[in-house]
Amino acid sequence: MGKGWLAVLLAAGCASPAAVQTQPMQSYEFKQAQGRVQVALDPYFQVDRAREVFQTAEQFPEAGLLPVQVVIENNSDGEVQVDPFEFRLVRPNGQQEGTLPPGDAFTLVRKAVGAWALLPILGQSAVGIQNDQRLKEFEARAFRETKVQPGQVASGFVYFRVSVSDANLAGSRVVCALRDAGGKDLSYDIPIAGRRDTPAQVAPGVKAADTKGTPISPGGPVKIEGTGGKGVIIRSPTP
Repeated sequence: MGKGWLAVLLAAGCASPAAVQTQPMQSYEFKQAQGRVQVALDPYFQVDRAREVFQTAEQFPEAGLLPVQVVIENNSDGEVQVDPFEFRLVRPNGQQEGTLPPGDAFTLVRKAVGAWALLPILGQSAVGIQNDQRLKEFEARAFRETKVQPGQVASGFVYFRVSVSDANLAGSRVVCALRDAGGKDLSYDIPIAGRRDTPAQVAPGVKAADTKGTPISPGGPVKIEGTGGKGVIIRSPTP
């Protein structure tokens, strides 16, 4: 029976995480434009919303983990360089938090593995397999350093750590530093607000695309999963 469950978990661990839906830019509450490059933020404040994306969401409040989906739309004539480790969460008192690498973010919520499970004769435990699968989830959905080409949209999650006792994020802002093709800095200072202790109010979104690059909506843009856990690229439909 135990081996059967391990086989199921191993199979699940090999599966790629499902695509996370991306909405049209105008539907995001927190966004800012610099010229023809627009950045939108979608903080996953509440557990009931985060659990649709992360299997470990129930542990986010006690770990102080805040995932924020970042969507960058480049309508300029040149590529835009993005390094998510140059993003900062700035609190009302001026305190700043940098983005966590996916592995560090997962460490905050990983399940402990008993010492008995480390014995070679027993092989990998079910908890260990679950941890591997959930780490892949964090890595696959993270916004990686990338260059957004003209006419494209890039999307992915950045992870911040906040105080466990801080339920109200009102007055906070996320500072995003981008760079255009000429090396000019594009600075975005985007206020966010929300509570981590109330049920989520999720606006209806468009249907998520699959990993094969199918249309998000009839006649609309096409979402294509990035390789190596490098987020998502959305291509506008050909005129």
